[in-house]
Formats: sequence, structure tokens, C-alpha cells
Amino acid sequence: MSVEPFERVAPRSAVSGPLQGVVLSLLAILPTMGAVLIVPILPLFARAFDTFPGIGIVAPVMLTLPALCIGLLSPVAGAAADRFGRRRLLLAALVVYAIAGVAPAFLQSIPLIIASRIVVGMSEAVIMTCCTTLVGDYFSGDARERWLSYQGVFVAAGATLLFVAGGALGTLGWHAPFLAYAIALPLALVAALTLPEPRPGDAADAVEPAFPWIAFRRFMLLAAFAAIAFYAVPVQLGFLLGGIGIDAPQTTGLLAGLESLAVAMGALAFRFVSRFGCNTLVAAAAVVAGSGFVTIAHAHGVAPMVLGLILNGIGTGLLIPTLLAMTMEQLPFELRGRGMGIYMGSFFIGQFASPIVVNVLGNVLGGLPDAIGLFGWVSLFAGCAGAAWLYRGARERGRQLP
Repeated sequence: MSVEPFERVAPRSAVSGPLQGVVLSLLAILPTMGAVLIVPILPLFARAFDTFPGIGIVAPVMLTLPALCIGLLSPVAGAAADRFGRRRLLLAALVVYAIAGVAPAFLQSIPLIIASRIVVGMSEAVIMTCCTTLVGDYFSGDARERWLSYQGVFVAAGATLLFVAGGALGTLGWHAPFLAYAIALPLALVAALTLPEPRPGDAADAVEPAFPWIAFRRFMLLAAFAAIAFYAVPVQLGFLLGGIGIDAPQTTGLLAGLESLAVAMGALAFRFVSRFGCNTLVAAAAVVAGSGFVTIAHAHGVAPMVLGLILNGIGTGLLIPTLLAMTMEQLPFELRGRGMGIYMGSFFIGQFASPIVVNVLGNVLGGLPDAIGLFGWVSLFAGCAGAAWLYRGARERGRQLP
């Protein structure tokens, strides 16, 4: 897919450097923390409220509700960021996130806990959209690609650490992990001191450009598919391992951490290979991730499963910052918040839909490995087709040269 970059103006009065990049990368971990931190205590939570009707369904829904809220509300958050300012909205969302996130530790009512999780999801929609938009505002060119890569590394590494932290805090009771949400308050103070509000440059008084809907529809579909594929293996890993006779929680946790590490490696790789162009990297990421899917689907032991997890993690880890960079190239400053909100909405709707899609495909095709295998073959075909298209285009351009 060929796209034309749209960088009409650069932000001014936004002093940016490594400090701002690190702060934004740390803040980007918070939406991941919203789910990962409480995964280990879901059984404890379900037992604590075992008299509540349907607690077996309510407990997992409590986990996934924020992702659904991000998917539905990110476009609204993006439009608000363009209208009212990224920094102002981000700081307010961090405070709300901390209050709503900690609230379940002091609540004994399931409806109130669910309501607090909805508010967490609303604040996460703003945090995720504003953080990614500000990366596009503060940085451009190589610096932007570098910080998109680092942001992916921070999120993947943070997820691995948060799994461990959630389990450790869970030993103190199901309430304890929710207290960790309070970390958003000191982070809000750091953000207030280090993140300036970007402003448009020479086109401040110009007519706002039309939103590039025709090009952007493709990015919305790519974001949704990337999220469905990205979460297919992590969400289903325990079931995949059980299918080959591995059911020890310690082994499952170790392999989940290994896959998260591979995702971080793929995201970091973007920093060094971005010069090859986003179209090329999307094709390469699809081939690597697809190879991992197929290997996992046909694995009958630990060794091939490990190989598949590493390949899949590297491929999907490379894909996410590449798609973000491609998307940002289409957005001028005035539309960047709205565009990233729509992109994030598509991505998180895909995240929410991932287990549903995988389970439906598994039922239709005859099993979970077959569904994972289908993801692999589709990814391989798409990657190879994209590579062939790029090669053909390069040859045609070569013939046109004098």
C-alpha cells in the first residue's frame, strides 16, 4: 500500500527531547496496566464475590471493559484533543485514571466496581490517544520513528513486569493490585512539569484541512486486523499449551514473558530498520508473524512452540510501530488527535474482538490450532503479496529511469 505523507505544518513552541519521549513512553504503559495488573487476581476476585449471579462472566468482563471503552471512545478523545489541547486533556485523564483505578480496592459492590472500570477505560482512551498524538507533535522524521519504537518497547516490557507485579500484590488479597493505579498521580505531576502544549506553526490561521477518509479507511482495517492478530496468541496461550500437554502455571507464565520479550525486540528493531520504508516493513512483519503463527499451530512440543512464540512476537512487535508511523504520515497537526483517536479506536475494538474471532474460527475449523494456523497463512500470503507488489513497483521505476 502506497501512501503520500501529509506534514503540512510542524508544531512550534513545543520543546521536545529525550525527557519528553521517556515520559510519554511511561504514560503509554498505563492503559496496558489497566488490564494486565489484575489478571492474576481474577480467581481471587471471583471467589470473593461467589454469591453474585454470573460472577464467572462478570470477572473476565471487568478485565476487558476498559479495552472496549478505549475502542469506542478513542475517536471522541482524539477530536477533543484537537479542540481543547493534548496536554490539558492528558493531565485530567491521568487524575481520573488514578481515582477510578484505585476505587475497587475500597468497594464491595460489583455494580460500582464495574462502573469504576468503565471510567478507567474512558480515561485510558484519552491517555493512549494523547500520548501517541504528542509523539507525533513533538517529533518528526527519524526522531518520531525512534520514539514510536521505544514506546512499543516500554509497553511490551511493562506488560511483562506488570504480570509479575500483579501476582506479587495478589498475595496480599484481591484488593492490593488496584492500589497500584495511584502511580498515575505522580506521573501526572511529572507530565505537568515536562510536557508543553504543542501549537500549530505557520498554518495557525489557515483553513483546517479535510480529513483524509479515503486513505484512512485502510489504516482502520489494518489496525483492527493487527490487534486481532496481536492478541490471538497471548490470550489463547494457556489453551494452546494445554493442547500439547503443558499446564503448569509457571511454564505458561515463563512462555508468556518470553513472547512479550520478543514483542519488545520487534518494536526495538523498528528503530534500526525504519529506513527501508513502512510498506516494506509491513510486508516483512506479516511474513515473520505469519511464520510464527504457523509454527505455533503445528507445534507438538516446547521447542517448536518457543520458536513460534519468538517469531510471532518479533513480527507483531515490528508491525505495531510501523503502522503507527504510516498513520502519522497522513495527518497534519490540526487533525492528528482525531486521526490517532480513530486509529486507536480501531485497534482496541480489534483487541476486544480478538478472543471472539479466534474462538469462532476455532469452532468452524475444528480447533484452536487451526484458527491460529489460518491467521498464519493469511499473514504469509499478505506479506508475500505485498513484497511482490513492492518488487514489481521498484522494477517499473527502474525501467523509467534514463
